[in-house]
Formats: sequence, structure tokens, C-alpha cells
Amino acid sequence: MRGAPPVQMACGREARAAVAVGLLSATAAAAFFGWLGWHAQWPSGLIVATMAAAALLAGAAGGWRVKRAGERRLAWDGRTWALDGIAGEVGVMVDVGSWLLVRHRSVDAVVWLPLRLRSCGASVHLARAALQAHAGRASAGAGLDVNG
Repeated sequence: MRGAPPVQMACGREARAAVAVGLLSATAAAAFFGWLGWHAQWPSGLIVATMAAAALLAGAAGGWRVKRAGERRLAWDGRTWALDGIAGEVGVMVDVGSWLLVRHRSVDAVVWLPLRLRSCGASVHLARAALQAHAGRASAGAGLDVNG
């Protein structure tokens, strides 16, 4: 079986991902402060106000952080996955058709990358083929040990 040809993709700057991270951050913060206020037996008005403030701040901070992240280059050269030149393993964590959440694991870091196939700068077919056929493959012969 032949492998997918080399492909480069732009990823990391996705408005929908920023919104999703912001909503998730807001929900988590509101739930935490709601639980804290309930546990401390605060008045219900104070609990609601604290939950709203925490949700606004966490949502804005989470969305801003993702939106501020620069564009990254994910590349498959036929043997090795690399993110901005750093070799590692790639895994497709969420695949909803035209949008994917990809995880790049190198020796030093784990980076989560939102990837919209239609705007990644590569052919949709080549990008999907490389990601699905070669996800989880580390750099061949580079001595990369991402589990250790």
C-alpha cells in the first residue's frame, strides 16, 4: 500500500475553535464558582453574579488565547510529521467532516490544532488522506520517543 504524498497544512487560527474554547472555559468557570458559592452557602444573588462574572472573564480569556495563537504549519513529508519543523506524532482527535481537531505530540510538548480542511492551504483530499493514513506515526528512524 502506498503512503500519502507530502502535504503541508496551515492550522491553529480558527474562529470556531476560539468560540468553542471560550464557551468551554466559561461553562467550567461558572460551574466551579456556582459549586463554590453553593458549598459556602452564599446568597443566591451573589452566586449568580459570581458565576456570570467568572463565565465572562474565563470565556473572554479562553477565546482570546486561541484567537491570538499564530498560524502553525503541519507537514507530512512522506515519512515524518512535523509542526513548524519539530518532528512528532499526529493524532486525529475529532473529525466532523470539514473540521478536525488534531493533536501533535513531540518530545517537548503536546499541541492541539484546529484544522479546517477547506482553508488549510492543501488539497482537502491530500490533507485527509495524510491525516487518516499516517496519524500516530512518529518520525521514522529519528529516534523519537514520545511515550518515554
